[in-house]
Amino acid sequence: MITKPLKKRVKARFYAVLSLGVFAMVLLGFRVNISACSVTKPSERVGFESEGANESVVYSNINKTRIVEGIVKAGLGPLPNGIIDVYRLKSHSKSKRNPMEAVFNSKPSASYSADEGGRFCIADLDDGLYVLRVGTIRFAFKHLYIWVEKRRRFRKRNLVLELNPGT
Repeated sequence: MITKPLKKRVKARFYAVLSLGVFAMVLLGFRVNISACSVTKPSERVGFESEGANESVVYSNINKTRIVEGIVKAGLGPLPNGIIDVYRLKSHSKSKRNPMEAVFNSKPSASYSADEGGRFCIADLDDGLYVLRVGTIRFAFKHLYIWVEKRRRFRKRNLVLELNPGT
């Protein structure tokens, strides 16, 4: 038989452990939501750069986002063989209006492939300023260059990267 004071201590420990467990789950769940990708899994790194036609499409506005993710499209639908080249930049590169000029004659820090539905999520990037160059594994489309500034404090937004047929 358990005495009343012992019963109170067991009950108090039980609630303390329970509340600590709930607190840990809430904290862990919040942290996972900050860094999680919407797509099924993060995009895979590939060992080659994207290919593009003779022309390029350049956007000079800066896309501010918490997670670098979105979809590569061409025409009416997603492009399953999209390749996203990532260039990490120093902040002074932002002074250049054209992202293509900012990465001229430099190698990407990494390249990633889109999934079968054209979706991508680059989960392993640190906060900072990047240029994304989007192309394919063959010369069928023009390269697309965009600025991306990734910061944890920014809202999450999906990037829609539309490739145009090349010549």
